[in-house]
Formats: sequence, C-alpha cells, structure tokens
Amino acid sequence: MEVNVNNKRRKGRPVLDITGNRCGELTVISRAGSDKHGQMTWLCKCDCGNERSFPGHSLRHGRTSNCGEHNRIIVGQRFGRLTVMKLMDHPANNGASLWRCVCDCGKDTIVMAANLRSGITKSCGCLKIERIIESNTTHGHAGGNGKNKTRTYAAWSYAIKRCTSSSCERFKNYGGRGISVCDRWRHSFENFLADMGECPIGFSIERIDVDGNYEPSNCTWIPMKDQAKNTTRTKGRFNGDA
Repeated sequence: MEVNVNNKRRKGRPVLDITGNRCGELTVISRAGSDKHGQMTWLCKCDCGNERSFPGHSLRHGRTSNCGEHNRIIVGQRFGRLTVMKLMDHPANNGASLWRCVCDCGKDTIVMAANLRSGITKSCGCLKIERIIESNTTHGHAGGNGKNKTRTYAAWSYAIKRCTSSSCERFKNYGGRGISVCDRWRHSFENFLADMGECPIGFSIERIDVDGNYEPSNCTWIPMKDQAKNTTRTKGRFNGDA
C-alpha cells in the first residue's frame, strides 16, 4: 500500500497520513481518532458501500482488506455462471479478498470480489472459450442464423437443451432425472463431431444405457425405425432419445 507523504508527529513518532489510499477493497476517508490501545484508527469506505474504522497498522500490513460485512452476504450468491462458496484465508497481492467459486461447468476458481461484482469475471473461463469457439466456428453444421442445421448439429444441441433447460418439454425425462451431457461435448460441438462423426441419413442418437449420460462411451447412431421402437415408457421410464 502506498502511503502519502503528508506526515505529522504524535507522541514523538511520525503519523503517516494514509487518507485516500486503497487497502484491498477499502478506501481510507479520514482519521477516526485512537482506539482503546492508543492506536490511530482510520475511517474507510468499502467497495460494498459500508463505512468502518480500522487501526492503521492493520491496514498497512494487509490484515484488513474489506469491511467484513459483505463476507456473510456474498457466500451463496451467483455472479454469471459462478456460485460463491467461501472466503479464502489469504488475500490477493493487492490485499483484496479472494473467493472460491464453483462454475456451472463444475470447475472451481478463485476470484476477487471486486471482479465478481463488476462483472469482469463471470465463469471459470469456459464462457470465454465458448465465445471464441462460436466466433471461429467453421464446421458449417449450424447453418446461417441457426437455420438449416444439419441433423448432427440438431442432435447435439437438442441433447444439451433437454438436459439443461427446464423449459424444454422433455426436460423431465432427461435433466429432470439426472441425465447430463459430458463436459467434452457440452462445451464443444467440434468434440461431439470428432467422437460421433456425422449422423447418417435416417439415423438418430441413442444412449446405450438409458440411465447413463450423453458421452462418447454411451452413445451411438441407430436407425430411426429402431429409435421409434425404443421411444416407449417401460416401468414409467422414458427410453428413447430421438
């Protein structure tokens, strides 16, 4: 933390004026007198909006980096694809608090609170990768503006939809009963295409184990006439992918 050079003396010792300095997520506003131990305290405003006084030595040595009030509030909150799980024991090099978050894709990541609140960080990095892939997609299966999709692309995108979107009419038979799409496929059509190849004419995707997920070891292309035989309810369970 940089310290202003406007110094005064108190009891024969220089008092460093840290007004205006940043200490993690705190901005020093003014002096706030001495505490019961005779230590100089400073009124600070946290990035969350709260104002509190802290001992100068605690601010200078990075032991205090935020007001502490929002610690209990931010846990459990969602920021983009991230859900905040806990405050880390050690702050960042600049004194800012660090938070362990879980991304929707299942990965853990450590993020500064300021980056969460500002929207700078919205995922573990998977969102950026998806956008890069999307902007550089050359496979030609998606069609223009989502139109004229190939059967292969439609099978991939619909599998993801019925496993992740509760608004999908068939979600209850897939995502609703715990079926998911593996990370390798969920975030990359190219990977799906590399593993499955193009869907043959008259075929559709089928899960070998009807209770298993969409993943390379559990999926194959089968003739639609056979798929139709499987789209029945056995013991109350939906067995077809179509």
